[in-house]
Amino acid sequence: MSKNALQLVKKRRRKRLYIKFALVFFVLLMMFSAGLFGLFNFEEFKISSIEVRGVPEHQKNLLLAEVAGIMSAKKFWVIPQDRIFSFPTQNTQTQLIEKFLNLKEILVIKESTDIFIQAKERKPVAILCKDEFKDCLFVDKTGFIYSEAPLFSAGIFIKLFDERSIRPSLGQFLLPEEKFQNLLVFKKVLDDFFIVESVYLDKENVYRFYFEGGSYIIVDNDDNWETTVNNFNVFYKDFDGQEFEYIDLRFGNKVYYK
Repeated sequence: MSKNALQLVKKRRRKRLYIKFALVFFVLLMMFSAGLFGLFNFEEFKISSIEVRGVPEHQKNLLLAEVAGIMSAKKFWVIPQDRIFSFPTQNTQTQLIEKFLNLKEILVIKESTDIFIQAKERKPVAILCKDEFKDCLFVDKTGFIYSEAPLFSAGIFIKLFDERSIRPSLGQFLLPEEKFQNLLVFKKVLDDFFIVESVYLDKENVYRFYFEGGSYIIVDNDDNWETTVNNFNVFYKDFDGQEFEYIDLRFGNKVYYK
């Protein structure tokens, strides 16, 4: 047999071997896919119940509707997500927390064929308003702006007005959490002396705390808040309850008033 004929025979053998290998691989792949498809479509693995805890009934219904939509989808257009093995726990948590801004925590737990959703609602401490009695949003204790506030809330929570050039909106933080906490602490200090009605955040990084009657106190957002509180306490003790238009606490131990 010539050298060329021998090489031709070898090529044919390799080709037949490749074809056999491809056929075996294809058969095994089809068997694996069929088995996987059967596994994920086995009724014993189907999610049997979803329970939502920690929120009011109307919120539960909204969460259940959103989870139902997630379960109706399929992974890779084939694998149903309503089976306990294929239900996307982490993605569901992320999707719910992004959609329902009024919830600060959501935990999705799988037990057997049951899904448990534990949620915690945000609680408002203030309302952020564009105008005096409209376009207000709830703000929680971390400074997070999370939902529209009804008109009657203006008499319950302190009103915040943002006059800065860049204003955060729904789903954002009004201030960094530490700075917002400082604002709330100072407001609590002032509550012992005045009825604080509103706080204005102005363009120069300054807060103005307005009281019943129109007088106000000015503080600098970047100052040491402990020093600011001490300066106010010392000053107002000597001030002896006199009427004033404003008190300016932005200049360290020097307090200006009118």
